[in-house]
Amino acid sequence: MSPLFAFGMPGFQEWILIGIISLVLFGPKKLPEIARTLGKSMNEFQKAKDEFVAELHKSSEAPKPGPVDTKLANAKPADVKPVDLTREIAADEAAEALKNQSPPA
Repeated sequence: MSPLFAFGMPGFQEWILIGIISLVLFGPKKLPEIARTLGKSMNEFQKAKDEFVAELHKSSEAPKPGPVDTKLANAKPADVKPVDLTREIAADEAAEALKNQSPPA
């Protein structure tokens, strides 16, 4: 139970008292504006909560496996060198070519 309602939910008489106190504090012109702003804020909060819950459920769903492509399943790795390895080989070949060059006369 929340501390605000430590003695239970306010009854009809308590709500009337709360309304009268609000009317005295804020005045009859300001009270509808405050209620409208509070309603809009609660609506925005509810939308944000619903979007968060929907995103949470969407991300928790496991993707369903599709049909297996037999060509891909039985494919063998191609004889392709990774880019970094190709660069290392090219650098080694260039260094070797520089070593084997004859010095200018």
